[in-house]
Amino acid sequence: MLRPSSVLACHLFVLSFSPLIAAYDGTPAEQYAALLNEYRPSSAWLRGAETELERKEGVERMGSFAPRFLELVEKYPDDPIALDALKQAIQIALSTDSGALTTREMNQNHFPRASDPELVGRTIAVLLRDHLASEHLGPVCDRLRYAYRVEYAELLRTILRENPHREVQGIACISLAQFLNDRLRMLGLAEDRPELVERYGTLFGGDYLDEIRQSVLEGSAEIHPGHPAGISRYGHAGRISGAAGGGVILFGYGLEGRTVEEISAALSSAIAALETAPR
Repeated sequence: MLRPSSVLACHLFVLSFSPLIAAYDGTPAEQYAALLNEYRPSSAWLRGAETELERKEGVERMGSFAPRFLELVEKYPDDPIALDALKQAIQIALSTDSGALTTREMNQNHFPRASDPELVGRTIAVLLRDHLASEHLGPVCDRLRYAYRVEYAELLRTILRENPHREVQGIACISLAQFLNDRLRMLGLAEDRPELVERYGTLFGGDYLDEIRQSVLEGSAEIHPGHPAGISRYGHAGRISGAAGGGVILFGYGLEGRTVEEISAALSSAIAALETAPR
């Protein structure tokens, strides 16, 4: 016979790993709503975490929901809920990567895993196979501006080239610009903090920073203030170098031949509109 303490321990074990065993019936929309309700408490893991183990387990518990949302996408590819579930799977993967980095800054001994590269590959493959031409892909592109992995930059480039809807192209363009800008700053930070090289390599692969550097180079063309915008082989990118030697990656859809100042003004307006648009 189990003692009360043992029963409690078993109960807590089941609760801790419920994302791996719980399943829902009903319509696709009902299944999605139930899964979303289950996920929401875990998304606030950092606010309630006080110990290293709590932070580690919080990130990993949150990350365990990504494959479950992806399963809904794969099971119901033609249902309207598929893109909502896909957006959620991507958001969780991105939050897991961010949480893993944050926890490595805070913890000394216990570190969570980043998102599963195989899961990232599956997610991208499903999007390219079933949803690449969707007019509703904008919110997914918007989430990808906060990504860390090079695969997401390549996904944004593919959407930019092949999605036929101008609004989706515009959001993909801005998200790719922010991705490259943020990664460019990350490269600069790693130069000042050598310990970050090992940290990024541990989470995202040993060649991660080299891959990011190559992605930035491939996604940009060198141009100078006041000159016509140089356009990369992707047709959308330009690196603007300031007088002090600083740089920023800017993208402008349909802005070929414009000056740097015109691109900057257009991009600032587009980003402001994107940030205030209803989600």
